[in-house]
Amino acid sequence: MFRYLSLALSTLLVAPLPAEAQDLEELPYVMLLEELTNQLRAEDPALRVQGGLAACLGTFEAPTEPDQTASVFEFMEWNAGGTYGGLVEFDYLDSMATVADDGAFCEISDMTLSQTEAAEVVFSTFAEMGAKPWPQSQTEAGCTAFTSPAGRVIVITSAGQDPICGDTPDSAIRVWNQEAQ
Repeated sequence: MFRYLSLALSTLLVAPLPAEAQDLEELPYVMLLEELTNQLRAEDPALRVQGGLAACLGTFEAPTEPDQTASVFEFMEWNAGGTYGGLVEFDYLDSMATVADDGAFCEISDMTLSQTEAAEVVFSTFAEMGAKPWPQSQTEAGCTAFTSPAGRVIVITSAGQDPICGDTPDSAIRVWNQEAQ
């Protein structure tokens, strides 16, 4: 228990709350998302991906600063990969994270978690936070998507540079602002 508490407090110190999260209504969500980032080193890929989703979301209303998001992966000792085309990559076991340096995009993927299981991660994240899932839809390519009233979008695809929709044996959860698509 003490370990998790100290990790949570350390994460708060490394990734301070964004200005948008100072709203008292959003504060409980932000605190829970930050707590979920402690799962980034879990052996269970679903928990690890949930921690990555929490890091990518930052807050429900707006993304955190890209440096804050990257610092969470660094703090949790994910391996820093290359930086190219405005993207910073991290990996840990069979999971990868990609963070855009402009904050428009963040992805968490896993080579052993199917798209169905990734959708369950999204639903369980909302449930653990006591929040209703954002309205669900399908992208033009047929991928499952969730869009917040504030314009944030979560899309579930296969992992890799050429994502496909459907229940593949790997998955990616992509988070971005709607206008950045």
